[in-house]
Amino acid sequence: MIVEEKQADVITTYTRKSDGTLSGPTPQQSTGNGPFGLTFTQHNQLLTTENFGPPPVRAALPPTPSTSAPAPSQR
Repeated sequence: MIVEEKQADVITTYTRKSDGTLSGPTPQQSTGNGPFGLTFTQHNQLLTTENFGPPPVRAALPPTPSTSAPAPSQR
C-alpha cells in the first residue's frame, strides 16, 4: 500500500504480509521543493515526480528581424 502525504512531502509504503496484515511504515521523504506526484505504469511500477522549483531565469533574446517584411527603402 502507498500513502501520499502531500502536506508532509512524504510517500509512505507498507508491504502486505502473507497473513494479510501490513508491515511498515517505510516513509520516503521528498527531495524537491514542494508538491510531488506519483503514478503506476502498466507493469505496476511506481513512478514519482519531484518539484525542484521554477526553471532558471534566462535573459530575453532580442527579436530577430523578419525575413518576410520588405526592407526599408533608402533614398
